[in-house]
Amino acid sequence: MSSAALAKKRRANEPPPPPIPAKTVDVKQPMTGLTLPQVIALIDSRLTGLEKGTKDREIMENRLNILEAKEAKGGKEISSDLDELLQDFHERFALLATQITDVKDMLMKLQTYTMDVNKMLLEQRMEEDKKEA
Repeated sequence: MSSAALAKKRRANEPPPPPIPAKTVDVKQPMTGLTLPQVIALIDSRLTGLEKGTKDREIMENRLNILEAKEAKGGKEISSDLDELLQDFHERFALLATQITDVKDMLMKLQTYTMDVNKMLLEQRMEEDKKEA
């Protein structure tokens, strides 16, 4: 006999394997989980938070390194740097104040000119109306 025939004969004498119970899914139970847009939004928010944290940490480390370098130079240089910075801010503030005053004056002149032109046009129209009447 061939090996295939012998195998069939052996299998014929064996009882059939017991049936495997199928897993039942309870349809009444709502599925809990996130939808795809929710998962994407969650991952995006977490990545954004990590990126922001990393950038903030780098900025703070840079500032700390600058301060440590200045402290190593000495306290006098820090105060002179601070004085220079304050002087620069004062000059910029004065420049901005001057420019704002100039813009204010130009606006007032423009309003005055516009009012004068409107007054002149109104007077001309009133004179024309008097001539027609």
